[in-house]
Amino acid sequence: MIKFTPSNVTQMEDEMIEVLNKYGFKNVTFSGNTRSFGSNETTFKIVANINGTTSNADAALEFHAKMDGIDTTRKGAKGQELIEYHPRKRKYPYIYKSVSGKRYKTSASGWKSLL
Repeated sequence: MIKFTPSNVTQMEDEMIEVLNKYGFKNVTFSGNTRSFGSNETTFKIVANINGTTSNADAALEFHAKMDGIDTTRKGAKGQELIEYHPRKRKYPYIYKSVSGKRYKTSASGWKSLL
């Protein structure tokens, strides 16, 4: 490997998550949704959630979606799924994932137009 690129960093993260989920603790699901990298260094944030509980991020999404009149269980017309809410991002606080796995940011009205 000569340098870190988006594709090889994503591949490394996916493999780490797969190993953690395979050999990890019972009733714990691992995910990775934050990473940063340059050409010589990369950093990953791995999140572990106990199954059957609500994380702080999920609670925030539910709370703000309810305030904006959004049903988080409803998917977009093309199968998009609302997955996160970022309170500090005022213009586009909602994050959704397409069927292909790509992540996009949007506003409450933008999400409603995707339904």
